[in-house]
Amino acid sequence: MYELITFLVIFIISLTILVKSSDYFTDAAYSLGKHFRMSDFVIGVVIVSIGTSLPELATTVLSSLRGENGIILGNLLGSNISNILLILGITSFFVKSKIKKELKDVDLPISVMLIILLVILSIDKQIGRIDALLLMLGFLAYMLYAKQSKKNIEDKEDVVMSKIKALSVLLISIIFVYFSSRYVIESLIGLATQLDIATTILSASALAIGTSLPELMVSIQAVRKNLIDVVVGNIIGSNIFNIGFILSIGALINPIFYDSMSLYILLPFVFVSTFIILEVLETNTIRIYEGILMLLIFIAYLLLLVNPYFL
Repeated sequence: MYELITFLVIFIISLTILVKSSDYFTDAAYSLGKHFRMSDFVIGVVIVSIGTSLPELATTVLSSLRGENGIILGNLLGSNISNILLILGITSFFVKSKIKKELKDVDLPISVMLIILLVILSIDKQIGRIDALLLMLGFLAYMLYAKQSKKNIEDKEDVVMSKIKALSVLLISIIFVYFSSRYVIESLIGLATQLDIATTILSASALAIGTSLPELMVSIQAVRKNLIDVVVGNIIGSNIFNIGFILSIGALINPIFYDSMSLYILLPFVFVSTFIILEVLETNTIRIYEGILMLLIFIAYLLLLVNPYFL
């Protein structure tokens, strides 16, 4: 019991540090981008996208080097599921405005096509280096579209630091990201061992939800300001980034092999949740009953993780 509590405390603390240090990294990188007069595309799409997905990227790279496929798939696929079913489900209670047609007609179809490609590539129960390159091409196609459409995010407020401060914060945050992500992985493996369950389960639940909580808070604030486009755009963009870029990086380092949990529960739920958002956005808004349905499906997903025979 003592070891279990120790691993749990380490996991919570290291995950909190990982998420917070990623926020500092994003703000510092954003400030440097402004100082060096980088294009709005590089600042708004590339820098901020990488910064906000840094927890997933860091844990994926370290997990891939260790051959921990369950953590990679659980975290990335679980994050995509949480982004749609949990975050979008909760924010549906605050929606007061319509969603831009561009998100529904371009961004979402790209996300759907990328998920379909992932499912096809997963038939042989692995994501090899060739598969990774194909997924990366899909991601690059999305980035090309984003650049041509001059897609950008709203400027951050009060985060532009001096060059020296930004560089210092950037370097320090990278160090914290590295060590905290190591402890996240170590404690996650320790918890899985103590509880005698697969690392995939903890990664797809505790880790995925934990890294999604900051996005949830930001999403609620944004939607209360009638910025539903920001919420939906970030969710779709984050999901594309997770599959097209981060998963590809992990598979390029080491081929990723599916376990039964990832193949028969996580992948189907990613597929289903993607088509749920496709159907929900058909009316250019999100109704409360649709949000409730998404939350109920998310609860069923968590129950299946704990007990695959629940349904």
